[in-house]
Parts: sequence; structure tokens; C-alpha cells
Amino acid sequence: MTAMWSVQKSIYTALASNSTFMTKISNNLYDEPPTNQQYPYVTIGSMTESNLNRLNKNGFYVTLEMMIFTKNGRGGFKL
Repeated sequence: MTAMWSVQKSIYTALASNSTFMTKISNNLYDEPPTNQQYPYVTIGSMTESNLNRLNKNGFYVTLEMMIFTKNGRGGFKL
């Protein structure tokens, strides 16, 4: 069993339900952006998962890469 799909859906839901965040990125939140996507946009990228079994309980440790693309370079944008 994998936890990655549940994590990705939860992250997407949390970000997409934040109207201030979505306005800042012009509603451009993707796992795979379209070709020639206009800035700014955010991608929920690659994920890794490892078992986190402790004290007779099963669990997973999930690492997620999220990237923010903007043409402002280092300045980025403030939320």
C-alpha cells in the first residue's frame, strides 16, 4: 500500500482551497503543467515514500517536491 496518492490529493486540496494562494498563482496549480504555461504557476512534483513502522504501528514517511515558477526570479512573490 502506498500513501503518496493520498498525500498528493490532500496537498492539492489544501492549496486549491486557499483563495489567496490561488489568486497569487492565477489558479495555476498542476502536477504536470501544460506546455508553455504562463507564469506564475506551482507544480506538485516527484514524491518518495519509505516505511515508518514504529511501536507496532504501520506508517509511511512521504517526501514531496513542490516547485514555484515565477518570472520575478529571486524576488518571487509574497503570500
